[in-house]
Amino acid sequence: MISVARQNGILKDIDVILSEKDAAKKKKHEVLYLCTGSQGEPRGAMMRISNQDFPHIDIDQDDCVIFSSKIIPGNEKKIFKLFNRLSELGAEVITEYDEDIHVSGHPCLDEMVDMYEHVKPKISVPVHGEFRHLKRHSSLAKELGVQFPMQISNGDILQLAPGSPYIYDQCKSGRQYLDGNRLVDYNSSHIKDRKRMSYNGVLNITCVLDKKMNLKNEPVIFSSGILSDDEYDSDEVINILEEEIYKFFDDKSNISKKEKKIYQKLETLSRNLIYKHSRKKPLTNISIVHI
Repeated sequence: MISVARQNGILKDIDVILSEKDAAKKKKHEVLYLCTGSQGEPRGAMMRISNQDFPHIDIDQDDCVIFSSKIIPGNEKKIFKLFNRLSELGAEVITEYDEDIHVSGHPCLDEMVDMYEHVKPKISVPVHGEFRHLKRHSSLAKELGVQFPMQISNGDILQLAPGSPYIYDQCKSGRQYLDGNRLVDYNSSHIKDRKRMSYNGVLNITCVLDKKMNLKNEPVIFSSGILSDDEYDSDEVINILEEEIYKFFDDKSNISKKEKKIYQKLETLSRNLIYKHSRKKPLTNISIVHI
């Protein structure tokens, strides 16, 4: 980027570009660092510097950090966290809210026109921005005489050659989780179960029944992440749940020939009772053992 800038007559008055290792040997007031990570990217230079995790660069009292970028909607939380962290380290943080310093990395319409007139492409494939941006970009390319202005969506597989370009297939796209050694969709059922367990805990109930569908032993109840061990009413809630399960099986109107209905009724009873005492809806597993 620096070499291209120099070829175009920019940065011509700057003779020395140093590595961060060499810059560390200079006096602080003699050095200006150009850093990535203005949107709070976890592995960007700015976030790493703020976490004191970047070689040869530290933030000291009265250092000045200038953000010439705009905040992209959706990134506010992590960027404000970055601002605060830099302030805690002693830096003065200057943003577009403080001074008229915004520098856009995105071209304006006339700059886009200039690019197309210089390059004169046969194929245009807009890939940056939201759908409305892609649509407008594709329309612009068509207006400027591009032979194949393509508009694609996430997951589209585009064949550029031979012949005319076209979308010939699609692949999975979007957020995926590395689950052990497999990639799974972010909305897969077991990922949802894990999220639910992390927020609401898990409740496991095992009931041992005789041939007459009476409880043979006390129901075995195991809970995790619902009530903490040091809460005075934790054991009391479990005892109340045990009593309700006994009442459930004593009332023969609850016993159905379809065992699935028994599972559903027990699950509803248990979850409602736990919610009443904890305001949580745990992932509930019911097991029935016949002897």
